[in-house]
Amino acid sequence: MMDLSREFYEQIGKPALEAAVPVLSGRYAAGLVGCGSECFGFDDEISADHDYGPGFCVWLTKRDYERYGQRLKEVYAGLPDTFLGMKVKKMPERAGIFEIEEFYRMLYIPNTNPQNWMEWLRLPEEKLALATNGQVFEDPLGEFTRIRERLLAGYPRDLRLKKWPCTPASWGSPGSTIIREGKARGDGNLLLRPFGVLRLGPLADLPFK
Repeated sequence: MMDLSREFYEQIGKPALEAAVPVLSGRYAAGLVGCGSECFGFDDEISADHDYGPGFCVWLTKRDYERYGQRLKEVYAGLPDTFLGMKVKKMPERAGIFEIEEFYRMLYIPNTNPQNWMEWLRLPEEKLALATNGQVFEDPLGEFTRIRERLLAGYPRDLRLKKWPCTPASWGSPGSTIIREGKARGDGNLLLRPFGVLRLGPLADLPFK
């Protein structure tokens, strides 16, 4: 679905947006990041039963969002409802037009530039995973990518070591959902893979994606 979303953006979305507001060419980022199995690369025929289809996000600076955000939202809403036989995603919390900082706040990342371990501690690992998954199709201005790269650097090492023992204790309720989903797919290795990305990925020594 990520590849299809990129095609939809490049073939349909980008030409429509830049025709409506030509001055924004080269001034925004586009991609697909956040909630949804497709952003983690876990989408399959079972996950196609809900909220499934191509779509993309456009991220604007605060100034450009205030000037052109509403117009671009109208353009996105007017894009075709289907693309290559798939229903286009038009849920405003998952795809569409966003101001950069507000997008991260929507994912419960109130501070996009944490400076010390206390500020990092206030950023839950599953929210960091949501904020740094998916793909950025293009970002000529670079502002969205700069924030993304800061968050991808992950927790300070001392904080990761403190969080590791606590994380498995929180697996009870959501873990049961993951097990049920894994059984439906007939793949025992799949059982904790998505949950591990959400909760353990941000705690790894390597940058998480």
